Amino acid sequence: MRTYGVIMSRGGKPEADQVKAIGEQLDPHFPAKDDNLNEELCRVLCYLQHPSVVEKTVALMQTTKAKVPDFDAEVMKRNKGYGGRILSSMESNPNILNIHFLFCLKDVQAGWTMDDRKVYLAELKTLMSKKGGNMFTGYIQKIRDSAIASVPEKDRPSLQYLMGDVKSIDISNLPKAKGPGVVWTVDDALKMLKEEPLVGRSLANGKKMFSAGLCVA
Repeated sequence: MRTYGVIMSRGGKPEADQVKAIGEQLDPHFPAKDDNLNEELCRVLCYLQHPSVVEKTVALMQTTKAKVPDFDAEVMKRNKGYGGRILSSMESNPNILNIHFLFCLKDVQAGWTMDDRKVYLAELKTLMSKKGGNMFTGYIQKIRDSAIASVPEKDRPSLQYLMGDVKSIDISNLPKAKGPGVVWTVDDALKMLKEEPLVGRSLANGKKMFSAGLCVA
């Protein structure tokens, strides 16, 4: 694996027939049971733009777990600068293995389904709220920017909610819902609309209702 990686990093992408042969050789072994091996397999297969690498990697990402670095918290507390950053990262606990997979997949052009893109972009959006050091957010943002740039125009409308700016929402400042509410059914709503057509609708109030229902959070 390392030999393939080093040769390609220095000599560039192989000829088409070699790309096909290497991909077919490595594909049956991915994913493996070893995280380190999966890192290398994903890296090479993504570079080769292998047809199955997106599906397999996205599925693998949903099974991995974040690992907390084995640092002595008491030692870290001695330095509020460097140590504080490390402690903050430990508490936030970003999934480092998935970050590697996200990075490898960002430039893969083929093999994406809509569901794959949703999982991928959702993971990036989640990571934007994590902490991992001074450069962490910028690093994740660069991966995200590159990934978004690769989304075909025809898919963008369906993925816009995952591609927009990530903003933190202060729930305490949102409008409060007023009750008691009504447990609506579709039939009840349709019946009411037939009996009392909507008049005087307020977009501003609708926006408040959307926020009060925590739909913006």
